[in-house]
Amino acid sequence: MEDIIAALRISTTFLLAALGELMIERSGVLNLGIEGVMTLGAFSAFITAYFTGNPLLGFLVSCAIGAAIGLLTYILLVDLGTKPACHLLGNYIAPYFLKLLPVQNDFLSTNSPANR
Repeated sequence: MEDIIAALRISTTFLLAALGELMIERSGVLNLGIEGVMTLGAFSAFITAYFTGNPLLGFLVSCAIGAAIGLLTYILLVDLGTKPACHLLGNYIAPYFLKLLPVQNDFLSTNSPANR
């Protein structure tokens, strides 16, 4: 029973993202970059909460990052009329930030609040 509860607790994030994607798809838009947006949001929330010590601020920054990528996708698709390939925008952007993880890991280990 504990395994089922743990699986539900861990999968809640993906269930909420899938619910949001379902609502987007019902409007006729297929956004395949939702995983990249989730990755960037989670990463920015962690970094913000880590350095400020405020999880609420991390949540707000994560929401702002997701909204900014959504706005950029909207501008590219609707206003500029680009090809639907920019639905993958989140997946195009996320790997560039994830390549910085080794550098950020070294930075976090040397500049953590515990080491100050």
